[in-house]
Amino acid sequence: MYQEREFCRTEQEEAAGASTMPRLLAVDDHPDSAELVARVAKRCGYEAHHASDSRRIRALLAETRPTLLSIDLCMPEMDGIELFEELKAAGYAGEVLLISGQSAQLRESAARLAVIKGITVVGNLQKPVDIAQLRILLKEQRRSHA
Repeated sequence: MYQEREFCRTEQEEAAGASTMPRLLAVDDHPDSAELVARVAKRCGYEAHHASDSRRIRALLAETRPTLLSIDLCMPEMDGIELFEELKAAGYAGEVLLISGQSAQLRESAARLAVIKGITVVGNLQKPVDIAQLRILLKEQRRSHA
């Protein structure tokens, strides 16, 4: 089990203005997985939201305006490939983090397809997600936009 203090923000960081925080939306048909990603993101300095219904993606994008979208590739209502189409149609200009239990080859193919569709993929993680790896990726993304 991981220790939360390894990826918690300091009190000074918590006190900093929330309006300047990057925003993350984690979408996964397993609510616990989406909530975990959002919790780690929040502790890495993101305003974080999570959802388990990919069919509401356009409404969720409008509500949360994420700068980073974490998505599971295999969801029952809409898979990651269909989600890429929705993102493109919605004019999503943020970045995407793929998290999936699928093979590395399939995840890489999905990432290439997303790029072809004009979507910026910043990471490609295997489920179950390695918390330390997720934390590093989120912090790097946050720093790159500071």
